[in-house]
Amino acid sequence: AIISNSIFITYSVNQEIMNLEAGRSHFLDWFFMIVFCIEVGMRLSVHRWYFFVGKDRTWNNFDMALAAASLYSNFAPILLSFDTSDVAFLSSLRIVKIVRIFRLLRVIRVSPGLEMMFNFVMRSGLNLTWSLALMAFVFYIFGLTMVQDLALSITIHNDPELSVEVQDIFGSVPLAMFTLLRSVFDGDDWDKYYRVVMQASPQSAWSLIFFVCFVQLTLFNVITAMFVLSAEDFAKPDKETLANEEIFKHLEQYNQIEMLCEKLDPDSSNTISREELYSALENDYIRSEFMICGLDIHDAEAFFELLLELSNDTAVDRQTFVEACMQMRGGASGVDQRTQLLEARRFHQQVGEHFFRIKHWQAEVTRKLDAVVPTSGKRAATLT
Repeated sequence: AIISNSIFITYSVNQEIMNLEAGRSHFLDWFFMIVFCIEVGMRLSVHRWYFFVGKDRTWNNFDMALAAASLYSNFAPILLSFDTSDVAFLSSLRIVKIVRIFRLLRVIRVSPGLEMMFNFVMRSGLNLTWSLALMAFVFYIFGLTMVQDLALSITIHNDPELSVEVQDIFGSVPLAMFTLLRSVFDGDDWDKYYRVVMQASPQSAWSLIFFVCFVQLTLFNVITAMFVLSAEDFAKPDKETLANEEIFKHLEQYNQIEMLCEKLDPDSSNTISREELYSALENDYIRSEFMICGLDIHDAEAFFELLLELSNDTAVDRQTFVEACMQMRGGASGVDQRTQLLEARRFHQQVGEHFFRIKHWQAEVTRKLDAVVPTSGKRAATLT
């Protein structure tokens, strides 16, 4: 619908300029207006106030303004008794129709790539402002210098024809800035200005050459680099995109390990035995698939024993195998290393507490034995 509306707007604008008719609404214009208003109304009924303050509030408000402009351009000629001699009404209708043309911007929302580039263009306004300010400052400095030098040179030469030629291109500082602008933006060949200036002042001619080289080689490259750096910062994915990419990568690796389990389980028993794993790891291709999944298995026996600890059985079911491989893939992260360190400290503390209890128990046993042994000795001496 958006593309069809764009084609129709192009057709209607061509008809207006060819037939010079204003204020006439085509039935397709009414059709697209109704479809557009229904779409905006449905979105408003679903999102309610979130329509104006949500994530897409800019586009939503833009669509609301376009819907209001479409309603005005179609109903105003009917309700206000359109008169072709009313210049004020024609001017307002022309402005509304121009605003309606901005409906073409909705095509950008169809393509994420176009939307990203359009957002960058909108956000590059600050860079554009500073770039224009820098260019204006450079043009002003060179223009002021050259006008002052040329004014003195014309006075010295006292040539009326040369004076007229110079004043046509460097007659004032604003005119000089505009001449310099044309010389570097292909508005005119700077060689023509150079020939005129060279007759009046060689110093100004060399200043013009230096100006063209400086702008082309330095100023434009600096401005381009500034826009490129801003584009790189804007092109970085946000947190939501990064999170979605990590989830997609996790699911992709999970599916890869599941497909690998099918090769490890040729009898379709839904379990992987020790012999099946050893036999599969003898194949270099399967071993390389394990490495692609982030599992570099050097000791197959130790790897399978670790899996048996998780399954508590003589064989490992495929679900446990996949989950264990997902946990063991890749190198140890900082969180894993910190967890191991905390577990080691906890185990060391438990061993110390257990050793203390053993020493305490040993002391208690020794004390009781010392209390029992002398009493037994006295009884034996009495009996003898």
